[in-house]
Amino acid sequence: MIRRNHIIIHPLSLIRLICAVTLYFSIAKSQQPATPPIVFGKITVWAIDSTAVEVAGINEYYADQMISEDAYAGLTKTILADALQEGFLYPVLTLNAVHPTISDNGTRLNPEFRLDRGERVVIDTVIYEGAGRTAPELLRRESAVLTGQTPDSKKIAAFIGNFRNYPFLRLKSQPEIVLTREGRYGLVVQVAEHSTNGFSGVIGYVPPTATTKGYVTGEVDIDLNNISNRGRRLNVFWAKPDRNSQQIAMSYFEPWILRSNYSFTGEFSQVLRDTLVVVREFDAGIGWRMFRRGSASLNLNYTTTMPTVSGRELLGLTDLSTRGVGITVTFDTRDYPANPRKGILLGGNTYVSRRADDGERLWQYQAELNGETALSLGHQLVTSCGWNYKGKWLSEGAPVYSDYYWFGGAHSLRGYANDLFGGAEVAWLSSELRWLIGKNGRAHLFFDQGYYRLPEAGPDNRNYPHSYGIGLRLDSRAGVIGLDYGFGEGDTFSTAKIHVFLESNF
Repeated sequence: MIRRNHIIIHPLSLIRLICAVTLYFSIAKSQQPATPPIVFGKITVWAIDSTAVEVAGINEYYADQMISEDAYAGLTKTILADALQEGFLYPVLTLNAVHPTISDNGTRLNPEFRLDRGERVVIDTVIYEGAGRTAPELLRRESAVLTGQTPDSKKIAAFIGNFRNYPFLRLKSQPEIVLTREGRYGLVVQVAEHSTNGFSGVIGYVPPTATTKGYVTGEVDIDLNNISNRGRRLNVFWAKPDRNSQQIAMSYFEPWILRSNYSFTGEFSQVLRDTLVVVREFDAGIGWRMFRRGSASLNLNYTTTMPTVSGRELLGLTDLSTRGVGITVTFDTRDYPANPRKGILLGGNTYVSRRADDGERLWQYQAELNGETALSLGHQLVTSCGWNYKGKWLSEGAPVYSDYYWFGGAHSLRGYANDLFGGAEVAWLSSELRWLIGKNGRAHLFFDQGYYRLPEAGPDNRNYPHSYGIGLRLDSRAGVIGLDYGFGEGDTFSTAKIHVFLESNF
């Protein structure tokens, strides 16, 4: 037999209080023409073993408050809150007496309660309903934070928040505490499993100009989630920002290292920039969860820079290598990251590296900040603002071409070609006014403001490009199809940039 969680307030308690208020209100009314106030006096709570329960804070809060049905309900809820917080989920609160005192200033009722906390509940097991494919080892790890613990709102909220790390699992309802036939307390969690392997592709077209031909750019991003049903993730990325550049990247995420509570991340990327330089980067990190919706990781980085013959001759680039250590932190409260109505995302990382440049050793510092905030304006209208910043500095001298960060295109300034702008410091702000069309769909107006700084001194080493336009995302059987139509500075309808998206799950 399963018994659902409930709280008991004896029904005679409220009846007694109402009768007492009515009686003494009538007495006071007959004694003087003006209606005297009826307020709370001293509040006393006795445990079932006749020991007094500490209610000093309650007495201070309710002293001289007017008595009403809402005030009484708030008082009983406050008295029961401490018992619930300590794991007594079936308390019974009874009003034994009122002890009124009448004076010229009005009537004070001094209620005396008896509190039977009942049995303290300890979660012995967590029961998952609907989890058929997910590995039991993963579910047991998530359950460990509650097993053997007395449940309270903070622990339950933290437990629910952990499911945000597994997009292939969705909670169907709030967990419930039940009493099994064996007399043990369990937490029933109803989940739904679904495939979250993702594919996204972007095709962009740069129209011709007076001196250049038009060309197509694009990128492919593949996410494999829940590998071996244990929450492991693999990401593969390829992009061709322009005629002469190409990027590839792979990353792997292991949610649990052996039997510890730490995660592992490994990444590799290679970038060919304008047929001038090849940059390869290796990154490995050990992470852990922070707060309820955040995480942090300690990272090790190794980067090599190999200029081509053209890069050596035209830009004077040399072979470089850097070894560094850094910290990455993320915090995410968005209700639905793919198309949020509300919430905020904060992320950032910083690295300190030792750099070898033709036998010369320098210190290198770099930092990245990114985030998004979404705010519902009512109905289907949402405003969203995303921000990104990247910067690199050296202990001596200035960063060179191979150190630059690049932006522009489908994910930053949508009125320009991909990776058109670069510098030692770059930033962009993307603001949108969205009209939501279903869970994943929307129509939006956007304005993107960019910034980049070149390391050379001079009046033109800082620039602030911007773009604006309209966009659309629509759900279909093939996935989410999107279109952005963006105008850069000086663009007309014939030279505006078009970015076409496809995002699907399989």
